[in-house]
Amino acid sequence: MTLESTNHFGIKVDSMFIILNTIKNRLLGLFSFTLFFAPTFVQAETVSVLILEGKCGSVLINGKSDDSCMGVLGNSVFDNGQVLFAFTLVKNDKASMLKFFGNGEHKVATGENERIQQISTVEYVTPQGRVSYAAVGQSKYQNPYMGVPVAILCNTETKAGVMRAAFITNGEEPISE
Repeated sequence: MTLESTNHFGIKVDSMFIILNTIKNRLLGLFSFTLFFAPTFVQAETVSVLILEGKCGSVLINGKSDDSCMGVLGNSVFDNGQVLFAFTLVKNDKASMLKFFGNGEHKVATGENERIQQISTVEYVTPQGRVSYAAVGQSKYQNPYMGVPVAILCNTETKAGVMRAAFITNGEEPISE
């Protein structure tokens, strides 16, 4: 059930729109905070941050399915060449992140607008803390500036199990931080 209300401009909006925008704004703030603070193993400054909106596909954490992925994905580049894909998870109003790191110098073009990035580390950040795992795997992604929905798929093996996340953008230009 959606409820209509009037915003401060006198425009009617439904409650689901208000709830989704509130969550989005809270997550964008979370990304700004989280992505700018690289984990200690990166030891580098953030060069760029992109925030992509869309829809999550399947997510596996330590080999177990997780259905709490939100429609916001972060991508960050660090001055030492490290690249990050960060998937946002929200359970019981508490945010977590599943982060995939790799060296940007080891990406391979598989098409004009598609790349494969080797992943060497996965980090799982929860309200209780963060755990980093050495990983073997890759993130396959497409150019998000083409004006059409594109896919990002990260798939790795760690000592804790499979870490995987899939995302389809909404086709809109990423937000730059």
